[in-house]
Amino acid sequence: MLDKFKQKLVCFLTKLLTKLNESEVKRESLYEDLTPSNDVDKDGKYSEAISWGLRNKKVKNIALTGPYGSGKSSLLNTFQEQHGTEYHFLNISLATFHADETEVENKLEKSILQQMIYRVQDRIIPFSRFKRIKHVRTRSVILHILFFIAFIVAGIYLLKPDTLQGIYDKTSIAKTFGNGTWQQILPTLILGLFFIGYPLLVIKSIYRFTRANLNFNKVTIANATVEKKVGEESQSIFDKYLDEILYFFEATKYDVVIFEDLDRFDNIDIFENLRELNDLINNSEQVGRRVVFIYAIKDDIFGEENSGQLSRNRTKFFDFIIPVIPIINASNSGDVLAKKIKRSPYSDKIYNHFLDDVTIYIDDMRILKNIFNEFVVYQEKLGEVDLDSNKLLAMVIYKNIYPVDFSRLQYKKGLVYEFFQKKQLIIEEQVKLIDPKIQELETKLKNIEVEALTSIEELQHVYLSDLGISRLQANNYYIQIDNNRYQYNTVTNSSFFEKLKNANSIRYYLPHRNNVGTVKDIATVFGAKRNYFEREAAIKLIEENGIEDVKQELAQLKMGKQELSSQSLQEIIAKSDPKLVFSDAIYEKKLLIYLLRNGYVDEMYNHYITYFYPENLSLSDIQFVFSIKNHEALPFDYKLENVEKIMTKLVGSEFKQAEVLNYHLLNYIMEHPGYQSYYDSIIEQLANGSATSVKFIHIFKEKATKKAIFIRSICKNWNDFWNFVSLKSSYTDQEKDDYLEGIFAYAEIETIIQMDKNSVLSFAISKHPNILKVNANEDKLKEILLKLNVKFDELEHLREAELFNFVVQHNLYEINKDTLSVILKDELNITYASIKRFGQQPVIDYVDENIDTFVKVILLDEETHAEPEESLLELLNREGLDKEIKEAIVMNKSVAITDISDLVNELWSIVIRENRIVASWPNVIAYFNDNDKTITNLLVDFLNYPANRRELAKNQLDELDDIDRDILELISDEIIKCENITDESFEVLSLSILRWNSYPMEGLSEKRVRTMVENNVFCSTPANFKSLKTNFDPLHILLVEQNIEPFISEQANYLLDASDVKQLLDSDKIPNNYKKSFVEQLDPDSLTNEHIEILTDLINFISKHNLEIKGDLLIFLLETTVTQLKRVALLTGQIDYLEIGSITEHLTRLDKPYSEIAEKGRRLQFKNNKTDKALVAALENKNYISSSKKDGKKLRVNTRIKMDNVN
Repeated sequence: MLDKFKQKLVCFLTKLLTKLNESEVKRESLYEDLTPSNDVDKDGKYSEAISWGLRNKKVKNIALTGPYGSGKSSLLNTFQEQHGTEYHFLNISLATFHADETEVENKLEKSILQQMIYRVQDRIIPFSRFKRIKHVRTRSVILHILFFIAFIVAGIYLLKPDTLQGIYDKTSIAKTFGNGTWQQILPTLILGLFFIGYPLLVIKSIYRFTRANLNFNKVTIANATVEKKVGEESQSIFDKYLDEILYFFEATKYDVVIFEDLDRFDNIDIFENLRELNDLINNSEQVGRRVVFIYAIKDDIFGEENSGQLSRNRTKFFDFIIPVIPIINASNSGDVLAKKIKRSPYSDKIYNHFLDDVTIYIDDMRILKNIFNEFVVYQEKLGEVDLDSNKLLAMVIYKNIYPVDFSRLQYKKGLVYEFFQKKQLIIEEQVKLIDPKIQELETKLKNIEVEALTSIEELQHVYLSDLGISRLQANNYYIQIDNNRYQYNTVTNSSFFEKLKNANSIRYYLPHRNNVGTVKDIATVFGAKRNYFEREAAIKLIEENGIEDVKQELAQLKMGKQELSSQSLQEIIAKSDPKLVFSDAIYEKKLLIYLLRNGYVDEMYNHYITYFYPENLSLSDIQFVFSIKNHEALPFDYKLENVEKIMTKLVGSEFKQAEVLNYHLLNYIMEHPGYQSYYDSIIEQLANGSATSVKFIHIFKEKATKKAIFIRSICKNWNDFWNFVSLKSSYTDQEKDDYLEGIFAYAEIETIIQMDKNSVLSFAISKHPNILKVNANEDKLKEILLKLNVKFDELEHLREAELFNFVVQHNLYEINKDTLSVILKDELNITYASIKRFGQQPVIDYVDENIDTFVKVILLDEETHAEPEESLLELLNREGLDKEIKEAIVMNKSVAITDISDLVNELWSIVIRENRIVASWPNVIAYFNDNDKTITNLLVDFLNYPANRRELAKNQLDELDDIDRDILELISDEIIKCENITDESFEVLSLSILRWNSYPMEGLSEKRVRTMVENNVFCSTPANFKSLKTNFDPLHILLVEQNIEPFISEQANYLLDASDVKQLLDSDKIPNNYKKSFVEQLDPDSLTNEHIEILTDLINFISKHNLEIKGDLLIFLLETTVTQLKRVALLTGQIDYLEIGSITEHLTRLDKPYSEIAEKGRRLQFKNNKTDKALVAALENKNYISSSKKDGKKLRVNTRIKMDNVN
């Protein structure tokens, strides 16, 4: 009894705890029930339509039509939730029956009737003839028994009270409880409870036995049952129990009846019966109210293909039809499922593209919900193992869409299982496709190896000759290909074999043969030779250098064949024709094909449908396996316990994944040669240069148990390995040195050579100070240094090493100051002259071979002293030296070339430009001649350079006796005409150029002409005088001033005018003695009477200097219109130089009274002024007059009567 009580207490507490947990789970649960929703009509449009139909008294039958899963039930559920107080709903949903059409109809009506009757309690329809089994609780039975006993006892007590009292008094209870002790009362109490309780237990047992063994197989209606009897086949259930149905609606308040799932039976008659029943209910005064039937059916229930009449019946059955747009279909199911996944903890594990792809095949909300629910369950239950959530979801989808095949899969049966078993067969089919290609390529290589001929023309000639139609005596022989006949005189090699290759018919008449043949007959010369076309293909490969391509293609095919067995089924499917891989049964299941093709359902399916039980693999090991298969990498140092067993779980293709990278795994593989192909796959992916691979290599090289093999493999498979380490990585210098030493020590020589792309590796070796101390034999070191042609950029660390002489003898060093200084025994000033002076021929030859480098690095260095002119000329004249470098030498070295002719012509311009030649007229003239006897811009700059022009001015061109006079005149003329020569330069240069007796000055600037005049470039000649006067007046006067003496000596040849006379007389640069000579020789023809001022000045000069002038000049001057006093003064100064007769003649040329002096015996009167007094005194001194006398302000003069005695 106590145990039972405890058991019940425990059960009660367990139920309470479950309730509490359920309430907690309810708040956080991800699950969704599959029942219709009650919140789908967000905008109320469907509810509005249904309400309208219910309010419309004409409408008694409403249909909600839509495809399966469109949400019809949810809409009705939502409407009931919103209008539950307005209407009374009766929901009837039917099961599926499998029988003939008549039975289905009766069963449907029976089910509808049962759902109506049993929907309400029997007390609501107490007069219904349908009686049901009533459940009576145990406590109710006991209570009724107690009431019955109480009733008996109460009756006896009321009718015969003494009887009860007498019975009680006679009992031990009365005696005991009256005056008994507790020791007496307790046994009596226990016996009394047993006496009462035992009969109750017996009655309860009898009741339970009776209830458990009573079977109600019939529904009794008065004295009848709901059973089909003989003769009643034609009477429907509705007809038979119509009164019960009417009574039901009369007794209840239901005014809306909702029928669901009627459409799954494809039975139109049931709708007719229900419509008829609806009419009877609505027309019944017994019911007295309007009852509306609402049907949730699919669109095509009333119509099939070619049954238009049935489709039209739809509008006859229903008074109002409401179409339901599907809530979910293939286009939006992905979004719906994505939302559900998003609110779960697994949202970051599911690929969006997977959801988009897979949900195309799901168009039912219930299925979608169930998929999500089952996914959550599987995820929670199998979460201990790190499964791929995408594959798990795929398996759940597969389970829901193809449940039968999923069930069979668990028993190693079904389509999917059989497909996985076909893997080996598929691989064999793939091998059958690859083998012929391998055989073909091997045949090609074999043909190449044995092929002796080297050209197709030669091959064609041999075959035609062997066939017998290319011989001279073969005029009657022929081979006819289709409609083309080939004979000796008509055959052309190329066209014959082109036609032969595609020939449809062949006839031939050949030596000892006359028949119809095949292409093979002709191509093999009737079996005597190898096939022509095979040999042609071989020769083409040889000519096109395609042998290596064939070898590579063959290697790829062999590798592909080898990898087939290690590939996953997904990889094999991707490379195969789906129709050949998938059976017809699978090919029809597009969703399944998608899951298999993309690897969401794969060979590891068993882990996604069953619990994990660790056997040989620990949980951590299986998680590692799944991390590879799910492409979810674990740390490289993830601890593995049973690597040997792990290897059995992996396929070859997975060793190409980054997720397989693990230190323990790779060490295990390296220690077991049988896994060479897997090792190669890992090394191949490590050589891809990805960040993951680089990180793994960097750490594993120190953890590798076989470091030499690992480093050697990486270097062999990744030719850019050192380039990455050196140029792209962020490793420290020490880490880079470690890598370099590892490569040098472990990599094969040929591998090291291949790794030296763009000389990056050899450069690093040259920079590594301890590379020669790496643990490698000396012969290997020497071979690597030679084949890489390493160039050490400094040799100080090698000075004492045994390899120093090897490095120097084989030119394994860079040409720079440091290396050459060590080689030349610490020579500081390294020049080309010092190299040659050192005398080591290998060094001299090496420098000569790399003279460009030597010049750039050594000679052009600012710290290098000047190269002597002799060695400098040797470098500049070297044919192999790049011109740009020669120009750099010229620009950077201050040595000046003494004689430009000692230098190659190509450098003349640069030495002129850079002023690297001695400024001498021979150098200038040589360059002038080399440039078509023109003054180039470079020469202009050279001449304009102040130091150059000053140096050139020190020497005269006319002193160069060894240079042709015409060249000297030409360069002088070019210098004069060159406007780009600055005035400052020309002023200096003009001191050296030739002097000109006559020079065409037209076009020259006045300043330049003045300079030339001043520097005596123009000789004082009448021609130059005239040219200057014509073009550059008054520079002709300057010419005279610069050359007065030659001018005076040649004055008669110069054409002067009055202006010239005046300027010469006014010049401060002409000494008076030259002016006197000038005036004395002056030709009066150069004067005119119009220039009074000039004449006056001339007279004043003559008078001032008391010059003796020529008679014709004196006559001209005296006859001019110059003032009388000036002429008188002029004549006065000339009287001493004149004869008496000339005086008389000249006096007559004066105006009166002066002309009257020439008259005899005259007494004349003159002013007593200075001019007149001088004239009278001169005449008197010459005895030309007889006497003169001063008379106050007058001066009286007496002329002679006779002139005979005058001297």
